[in-house]
Amino acid sequence: MVADSHERLRAMSDSNYTTTASCPPEVAAQLAEIPRAMAGEKAAWITELRSRGVKAAHPDDGWVDREANTVALVYATFNDGLQVGDLLALGSPSDSRGTRIVRVTGTIEAGPIVAPMMRPGEVYRYMFEDPQVR
Repeated sequence: MVADSHERLRAMSDSNYTTTASCPPEVAAQLAEIPRAMAGEKAAWITELRSRGVKAAHPDDGWVDREANTVALVYATFNDGLQVGDLLALGSPSDSRGTRIVRVTGTIEAGPIVAPMMRPGEVYRYMFEDPQVR
């Protein structure tokens, strides 16, 4: 589903149309539908994750330290009160690598040097492990 929306958007962006005003009405209508379709696909992805017991999701991006197995929830897709022991999804509905579900094993609190904009004791990063690997 999400891949279809992204493929349509990519194909249209490769065309010569610079704005919806410069394209035929049927192309403008297709362009207008893409964000709605992507929002629906994202909502379905979140619903699926929640049905599997996932408490939060974050893109598998630069805020994920894959060597230390930690993540800072800077751009959480959703967060229903993530706690130690909960499941966390790393990925996004459009991520071609898929979504990885991990279990939170601990937290790292903010310190004045690490995160001066955060309150002392506030969670800075979540530690995790892959529940499939034990």
